[in-house]
Amino acid sequence: MVEAARRLAQRILSEGTGDVAARANESFRWVTSREPTAKEKAILLQAIESQLAMFKDQEAQAKLLV
Repeated sequence: MVEAARRLAQRILSEGTGDVAARANESFRWVTSREPTAKEKAILLQAIESQLAMFKDQEAQAKLLV
């Protein structure tokens, strides 16, 4: 699962366009083949913000995943 997540992240960074919200919507479509609902968008953005904060605090561990 970690490898699949890493590959999806690579695709988002290399092929995704726009800001964080646009990339979240685009990646959601890649995975589910549909547009996210407003509630799903909010959950995605909250999860992204949470992960960014965690990785900023634990930079060394984050680099191990790359």
